Amino acid sequence: MARRLQSRLKQSSTHAVSLANSGRKKPRCPHFYGQMRATLVLSSGASKTLPPSNIMATLLQDLRFAFRQLLKNPGFTAVAVLTLALGIGANTAIFSVCEAVLLKPLPYSDPNRIFMLWERQPSGDTLNPVAPANFIDWREQSRSFEEMAAINPNPNFVLTGQQGEPARLTGAGVSPNLFSLLGTRITFGRDFLEEEDRPGRDRVAILSHGTWLHHLGGQPDIVGKNITLNDISYTVVGVLPPEFEFVSKASDFEGRNQFDVWVPLALNNREKLQRNTHFLRVFGRLKPGVTLTQAQEELDVMAAIPGVEQ
Repeated sequence: MARRLQSRLKQSSTHAVSLANSGRKKPRCPHFYGQMRATLVLSSGASKTLPPSNIMATLLQDLRFAFRQLLKNPGFTAVAVLTLALGIGANTAIFSVCEAVLLKPLPYSDPNRIFMLWERQPSGDTLNPVAPANFIDWREQSRSFEEMAAINPNPNFVLTGQQGEPARLTGAGVSPNLFSLLGTRITFGRDFLEEEDRPGRDRVAILSHGTWLHHLGGQPDIVGKNITLNDISYTVVGVLPPEFEFVSKASDFEGRNQFDVWVPLALNNREKLQRNTHFLRVFGRLKPGVTLTQAQEELDVMAAIPGVEQ
């Protein structure tokens, strides 16, 4: 039996060599050129996979080898690591923006009915903030929107009178119905009142959750207390919930999309007549059953009225 197996191995080996050397001689087949190598494998049974312990050992051996190679080439290693870091960071940033803008719904009640309104000059397609007089006309004359609210994202405040150094806060002046339009509930306290949207009666403030927690120590009885903003005393009437975002992390009001303190808009009589000063961001909630096309057609009609811009 052993002699037969040895004889077969010799014949198989000879056949393999003859194939490898067949390129040196003229092959019997007229269509065969070049060299060919064959490997003969004899097995007495079914093939077996490596046990998990051997696989892990091989993996660890490969990792050690790769690590040694990286240590031998520090320059290449630094470039490779930096390239990977930049690539991962760029992909993470792009995904965060896409997730916030395209995938994640706005954190408001029935967000499909909330729209942002802009002015557009007849001479171009550029979208601009809204003049106070135009906002008042839209709010009073529109029948497509359930309600409208405006925000002035420009105020800045300096908080003083607390423990530690004075803190600079990003502020916003808003219509008293803004949070109800968005469907946001105040965590502590109440929303603004209509009578507080007047000059002289607007010394009230609603705090973001972060401002209340980090700058005012998370005082549970903060509602009703006074804080000093720009050397003026304001009464805290409410605190927003921690998950509140305006409008979203990917939105940008000139880089001012997260506000620390909110106060009433409180336009004076002169500001209410202004049509050449554009600084308001206007939000509207459509009435149930009204489409965006219908609302746009209504605004187009209003824009044709002298003194009112779209």
